[in-house]
Amino acid sequence: MTGPAWPQGDQPAFQGLLNRGLARYEQHDYVRAIQHFTAAIQLAPHEPDPYFHRANAYRQLNKIDAAIADYGAAIRRDPSFAMAYYNRAMARKLNSDYLGAIADLEMYLRVCSGICEEDRAEVEQSLRDLRRILRR
Repeated sequence: MTGPAWPQGDQPAFQGLLNRGLARYEQHDYVRAIQHFTAAIQLAPHEPDPYFHRANAYRQLNKIDAAIADYGAAIRRDPSFAMAYYNRAMARKLNSDYLGAIADLEMYLRVCSGICEEDRAEVEQSLRDLRRILRR
């Protein structure tokens, strides 16, 4: 875990909630997944992962503003969380926030430099497409 020291017994409870949320997500039960991720957040508000996963569930339910907010919460807790930048960029694109999407994709490339090289060409193409949309 990335946050501060855990009170005795809280880390296993947190992990259990996170795992149940992920299982519900995989079953496409996004509402229950959100409930588990929210409970994990209440137990460990310093952890970025439940915010990220809850954002993914919100996105599946087309609750884009809630997803963007949770991706932002994950990023605030871990500024090097590359996938949170990428997913927030895709959510912002759905909201027609092209400037925000561009900024997030640029951060994604910076944060995952050397790690996500297989994605670089696709992300750079997305950046070109977004910039083209803005020029219209």
